[in-house]
Amino acid sequence: MVNGSAKAWVNFDGTGTPAERDSLNVSNIVDVSTGKYTIELSNSMANGDYSVGGFTTSTSPALLIHIWTAAEADIAESGWTLSTLIVSSTGGGGTVKDATTVTAQFMGDLA
Repeated sequence: MVNGSAKAWVNFDGTGTPAERDSLNVSNIVDVSTGKYTIELSNSMANGDYSVGGFTTSTSPALLIHIWTAAEADIAESGWTLSTLIVSSTGGGGTVKDATTVTAQFMGDLA
């Protein structure tokens, strides 16, 4: 793959059993628990110092901010575990919830 291009990306429905819509270099999406998913890569990254970007959407409740988070321990060369979170205000707090659209793009070096 070319330097500067995404080394992996995915778009999936995170409600119920995750259903991949399209992807590159993603072998599996594991439903860990409500609003928590592990994206497994077909070809691993060189190390855990890669960058991940993406977004989520939810139809219910549609007016709340929907973000995704990960703990440092959830970042591995072979994939990434993320949680989708509904936040009701910019003041913090929130609830983990399945998202209707989850996307992620992985930038960095492949192993």
